[in-house]
Amino acid sequence: MKKPGQAVAHALDGPGPAAPAPPPPGIDQPLLRHLFHYWSGKKAGRRLPLRQDIDPVEIGPKVLPHLMLTDVLEDGRLRYRLAGTAVEAVTCQSLSGHYLDELLRPPYRDYVLTLYAEVIKKRCALYTESLYPRSRSQPERLTKRLMLPLVSEHDDVVVVLSGQIFKTITDLSYSPPLSPIPSVCQERLRLVL
Repeated sequence: MKKPGQAVAHALDGPGPAAPAPPPPGIDQPLLRHLFHYWSGKKAGRRLPLRQDIDPVEIGPKVLPHLMLTDVLEDGRLRYRLAGTAVEAVTCQSLSGHYLDELLRPPYRDYVLTLYAEVIKKRCALYTESLYPRSRSQPERLTKRLMLPLVSEHDDVVVVLSGQIFKTITDLSYSPPLSPIPSVCQERLRLVL
């Protein structure tokens, strides 16, 4: 029963907000699937969500440690605005406020910059799985990353929202075989969404 002052929805009122797209096949990590669903639900009929529509706290406490917000600056450089604790634990450094091109070393830096360039230029979501360069103190890892563009009111990509999961791997669990050179990036999967 309708309460005073309460609106009644009718089929003729038109569709409500667009339902978020289901996570595409190929993304097997529940946290990244959740992030894709959240991002998709924030589009509000647009091709890409606005930066101000995203609230990291809304995304949920399980995803936050794996989250990154990267600012796309006017000069084309990329600066980490926010990096979750799980990401910083693997990188062994604080990323927030630092430029990506100053923190990462080649050839991994060049690979990651290429991923960002693709997301920004094509204005698309991108999911990749690749080898993460190991350090002397850490084992080799596979990283699964979902990169999601956010736009300004002028429809320019101004931030990339990313989720990144790291999994320790063994020679038997990774295909193609691991490179004997730990700094070489090996991509296992790339999905343009």
